[in-house]
Amino acid sequence: MSSYKAFIKCFPDRCGKLLDLYFKDAEQKDLEITLLLSIATAALIVPFGRLTEESHPSGDREKFVNAKNALDAVLAQKFIGSSLWPGNSTGSWKFGLLNNIDSEPDMWPVDEFTGVGEGEICNDIIKTLRNALAHGNIFFRGNPCIDRLIFLSRIHHRKPELGYRCVVVTPLDLKTMINKWFMMINDLKLPEGFFENSSTFE
Repeated sequence: MSSYKAFIKCFPDRCGKLLDLYFKDAEQKDLEITLLLSIATAALIVPFGRLTEESHPSGDREKFVNAKNALDAVLAQKFIGSSLWPGNSTGSWKFGLLNNIDSEPDMWPVDEFTGVGEGEICNDIIKTLRNALAHGNIFFRGNPCIDRLIFLSRIHHRKPELGYRCVVVTPLDLKTMINKWFMMINDLKLPEGFFENSSTFE
């Protein structure tokens, strides 16, 4: 078993391959959303944390400065039209604030949210997804089949009374965006010799 020379690239690359390899089989077994959320959790949290957290023990922000700068640039882009969501269509993406989540998710006023627009940058969407996935703040709409995923991130992590940032999206659009995320991470430039073909790893 070989070690990862550049975990921030090798790991998401392998996550993408797992999603491609097993998604159709998961659909047939009614496990596709479980697979999607599992892959999205790992593939978003790892490179995002290692390249955005200044105190991360990996030191990847300092080790891979060009990659850090490239990710920062993507995160600063408007979400619609970015490399994570090309084109002009908002698709099913919605972004808003929820002040009260005491009721059941079916009662939350997410239908009143407008589609992601000019005001939302990639960091708004990705950080909300990352925080929701990391803390299990994932909820669902649709019966009998799930047709929307709801992701919540506290506006202030110690003050839940301030409410939550909320991303709403269909499973299909989330999968499309996650695949764009894989492509973006794969394009990050690392110093010569740090990245080898991931097929050499186990």
